[in-house]
Amino acid sequence: MYYRITDSTHIGKVPMKKLLSHNKIKMELTEYIARKALDHAEIIGKRLVAAWGTACEVTHKNVAHLQSTQEEADTKILLHAVDAAAHGAKEINIHSPDTDEFILSLRRYPQLCHETNFVTGTGQRHRVIKLQPIGHSLSTHKITALPALHALSGADNTGSFAGKRKATWWKAFQEASQDIINALTNLGASEPLSAETMAAIEKLICKLYVPNTSITTVKDLRWWLFKNNLQAVCAEHEYYYSQRSAMVAFQKQAGSARETSTNTSCNRANCNESQLLSNGLE
Repeated sequence: MYYRITDSTHIGKVPMKKLLSHNKIKMELTEYIARKALDHAEIIGKRLVAAWGTACEVTHKNVAHLQSTQEEADTKILLHAVDAAAHGAKEINIHSPDTDEFILSLRRYPQLCHETNFVTGTGQRHRVIKLQPIGHSLSTHKITALPALHALSGADNTGSFAGKRKATWWKAFQEASQDIINALTNLGASEPLSAETMAAIEKLICKLYVPNTSITTVKDLRWWLFKNNLQAVCAEHEYYYSQRSAMVAFQKQAGSARETSTNTSCNRANCNESQLLSNGLE
């Protein structure tokens, strides 16, 4: 059922799940709340920035440059954080319960003010994480490579390698050679992936499963794991990397007002579903 959102719309007794099941209602409700918040801020003399859809309005200045085609809140939040820092903000608090947003915040930390904090948690339970110590402990190259590491190791909308949790990935990342860091940095920069990028990422996967190994290809790794009765790696690793590359390309747009189209297609005609090992990916 559709409810047109106006001052006279009675939605007090409508279950929230039912109300938000209609996309048009969600958009109208978002705009309604944003405009009411702006009106209230002007009355009490507060500065407020409100963004919805592709629009952005504030109480105190022209922000046409913040009108954005970014659809995801994760990336749009960073756009506003970077803009606030560019206009002299001394402290920024980014509120989100998502790991994706934390990774993107670290990725953009060089463009943020020193006192930038990531506030996570839900309800009354919150944790404040200062980005400065983390940003200073990592090299510029490693900060740039973080979105790719997150995508490969398992993000909100991706799978993950069986039995390999974030701590294991982080250890491998910290010990990774410069060619691997460069490959992670390049992930999402072009389509299709270059042979050098593929080779370096395969090298990282090998070290993830067998630390200090001399094995450098997933093909040889799968054979080694099979011989030793261990979990195997997905045979469709090239398709898997391509998916992650497309995801990272999208995340790299965080902090930008325009969302450009990304070729996320991958020819699966040569990918036989029967090649997927049941224990290859969680």
